[in-house]
Amino acid sequence: SDDLRIQQLAMDSAGFFREGFSRLLRQRFPEEDFSFIIRPIGSVTQSSKQLQTSLARGQEALLLRDLDGGEPVRERELGRHAIEEQDRIFFMVQAMEAWILSQPERLHDFASLESLQPKANKRPLHESPLLKKDIHAIPKPENILDTLLRQHFLGRLGKDGKPQSVRYDSKGKRSWGPQMVGLLDFQRLSQDFHDVRRLEAFLHTRK
Repeated sequence: SDDLRIQQLAMDSAGFFREGFSRLLRQRFPEEDFSFIIRPIGSVTQSSKQLQTSLARGQEALLLRDLDGGEPVRERELGRHAIEEQDRIFFMVQAMEAWILSQPERLHDFASLESLQPKANKRPLHESPLLKKDIHAIPKPENILDTLLRQHFLGRLGKDGKPQSVRYDSKGKRSWGPQMVGLLDFQRLSQDFHDVRRLEAFLHTRK
């Protein structure tokens, strides 16, 4: 099997990212056929340099990163990387949280894992007006995810015996985000996101 270095932009708590993204990829790429090395990296410049270094060493490598925008900014962001790298660049549109919002029912699975308590809402989470827009076109999907979590769930009990509020802040992005990614259905992501289909096709050629 191939060693494939999947390098993703810039998060602390690297273990959450390795576990979450590995769990997602294993749905389509079994361990007996692929050996993944998943490594969070820093800025676009740092991740591009690391990709160049890996390729220069003859290692199979690719870069998975936030697009930080919709499809119109793809070519601009792709142009920040050397031409020889571009077929190994894969984007999460607009960001990782867009993947999560595309499968909102998984938030209930995540809430169960984190012992979050569902609020009594007249409207089911998946029917929220916040999800009526095209997922690909929602700027800053992390803000929508934060709002949905606050609207629909309560946190664990605090020292005062009252449920704590739920927030998807920078700490949540580092830990909760990749855990949610690990709960997603890869096949549905592939149907909904062009770059996931590209990633799947690329990996199959490396088997």
